[in-house]
Amino acid sequence: MLDVWVCSTCHSINRERVPSCYKCGSPRSKATGEGEGLRPHRAIQARLVSGYRDTTSLAVLASSLILAVVALEIYITILERASVTTVFDLLDRIAAGGPFDEAAWESAFVSTDQLVVPTLALFVATLLGFATWLSVTVGNVPGLGGGEPSVTRLGAFVWAIVPVVNLRRIPKLIQEVLYRLDPRAGGVILVAFAWIGLVGSWIVARVVGFYIDTRLRFDALNADSLPAFAVSSKELLGWAYALDVVTTAMIAFGAIMLVAIIVQVERRAAARNREIEATLGPAR
Repeated sequence: MLDVWVCSTCHSINRERVPSCYKCGSPRSKATGEGEGLRPHRAIQARLVSGYRDTTSLAVLASSLILAVVALEIYITILERASVTTVFDLLDRIAAGGPFDEAAWESAFVSTDQLVVPTLALFVATLLGFATWLSVTVGNVPGLGGGEPSVTRLGAFVWAIVPVVNLRRIPKLIQEVLYRLDPRAGGVILVAFAWIGLVGSWIVARVVGFYIDTRLRFDALNADSLPAFAVSSKELLGWAYALDVVTTAMIAFGAIMLVAIIVQVERRAAARNREIEATLGPAR
């Protein structure tokens, strides 16, 4: 913990962000001044060993890929609307006693099926881009006088790309990076919003999707006739599309918050770098 101030009354060590001493309540204005040069001192040591890398280009790349995923998700949701309309028409015909048109059923999903591979490729590229940016950013923290993060560059990269693990570890790591770069500023709200949007969409999709799939199987096994199943499945497919719209909106919201976090981190890192360079000279 490098950003601290020492109370002149009781000599307790307090975090930079707190306005008064945790022990005696004295205001920060009465700090002794001890510890103020710790960040530049540590930055000198860190830059002699590991240096500092500008992450602007990586931040732009990661943000662009994240926004591209959002755009593709919205586009797929729009295409699915047309598919759902076609499927509803087919189900209405079956409910009225007509035959099942397998060719028309399969053609209704052609446009979205063709985007499965591009979507997966874009998602993987986005995950790797974000993981690379986060890894280099974590590696820069010591050179900005923020002390040693709780994870190495390699650890940050691995945490970011491993499914499930990243949902739990990355929010905490990002919050740590934000604090180490500027202990007086916040960031937890942005992290929380991003987590709710991205992780929340995954949870909602799994829970509600499981219910819809279970109902479809149950109705298929217990329906008195194909027309009866067509009626019940139309309702469930309507719920499925509504779920897709909701999760797409949550993903878009979470992704935008994630981009905002990247911007926030870049701003704090740039501000710290200017501060360090003003004292030490250009970064090595």
